[in-house]
Parts: sequence; C-alpha cells; structure tokens
Amino acid sequence: MGQVVDMNGYSDNREVIIQVINYGDIIVEEVLLFNNLL
Repeated sequence: MGQVVDMNGYSDNREVIIQVINYGDIIVEEVLLFNNLL
C-alpha cells in the first residue's frame, strides 16, 4: 500500500489525502516522510 500512496500521491496531493482516510494513520507518517524526501 505504501507504493500505491507513493505512485498516486506523488502527482496529486488530493489522492494522498483520500488514501490516508481509507488506509489509516500509519500511511500519514509514510506520506510525511515522502514529502520530506522530495
């Protein structure tokens, strides 16, 4: 699921928000890490 957030969320932040709501708080931390690396 981390890859799904990375691929879809990379191009559209709104996609990240939708997936975070669906998958849970753990994905939130991963998204923040992706944003910091970018």
